[in-house]
Amino acid sequence: MRIIFCALLLSAFSSVQSSAAPQVITDIAPVHGLVSRVMTGVGSPSLIVPPGVSAHYFSLSPSKTKTLSQANVVFWVGSSLTPWLQKPIENIARNAESVALLPLSGELLLPVQTTHSHGHSHQHFDSHKQFDPHAWLDPEIASRWLNTIAETLATLDPQNASGYRVNAKAGQAEIERTFAVLSDKLSTIKTKPFAAYHDAYQYLERRFELKFIGSLKDSDAAPLSARRLAELRETLSEYPEVCVLTEPQYPPKLVEVLSNKGNVRLGIIDPLGSNIPNGPNFYTQLLDEIGRNLISCF
Repeated sequence: MRIIFCALLLSAFSSVQSSAAPQVITDIAPVHGLVSRVMTGVGSPSLIVPPGVSAHYFSLSPSKTKTLSQANVVFWVGSSLTPWLQKPIENIARNAESVALLPLSGELLLPVQTTHSHGHSHQHFDSHKQFDPHAWLDPEIASRWLNTIAETLATLDPQNASGYRVNAKAGQAEIERTFAVLSDKLSTIKTKPFAAYHDAYQYLERRFELKFIGSLKDSDAAPLSARRLAELRETLSEYPEVCVLTEPQYPPKLVEVLSNKGNVRLGIIDPLGSNIPNGPNFYTQLLDEIGRNLISCF
């Protein structure tokens, strides 16, 4: 009877602990993965932008609106990635804490570029400057975000504070191990040039010392231009072998026009990890998938 009573007591305690977990909302899958890692054993966050959908353009459904209205905290990259989310957070999730992660990346932030340059400068966040929002592609930034997520949740949910912090440290160790393995693998293509549909990979380029030579568009929202296409084709012709990457949500014909010569290989890279199951292992799997796709393109 004592064993049964203890089991029932433990079950009741677990139920109370689970119900006490804050309602957490995330914008994109990489952020959802990081938050899931921190919340392991406590609860699960909700995701606003579903897999396979561009984060730059999205309309909230009634179910997503309801989920947002029940939030205690919203973790998102920031308005430079999802400008459409700013007002819903202010109006629908007005009682929730809003944590924009991009400004918390500190000196590791990179500015948005109108033309690609290898002379990156490290800058502190300034709300009057525009910064490249694809910062999760830098494992060191993602590791910093784990700390921010853990401390935010620890404040909201002191009962599980130690668990959040332990999970964040474990997640950082996993990222560090993945980074070490991936760095070794990507060292084989450091000198090989690659281009992309739009300029979203400078964080990846910097951290892994890759050779990015240009893009069709400066950003996802920028218009395509015949001049830009001609300039990129000329750049590609200067190399004996080059990889051109597109993303799953974009028609492949947009980059196939660049492959009229035998030196160009086409590949697909997905910075949002649309084919990766959501959960605490998402982020390290995303890094691994991106690395494999880069290598396979060559």
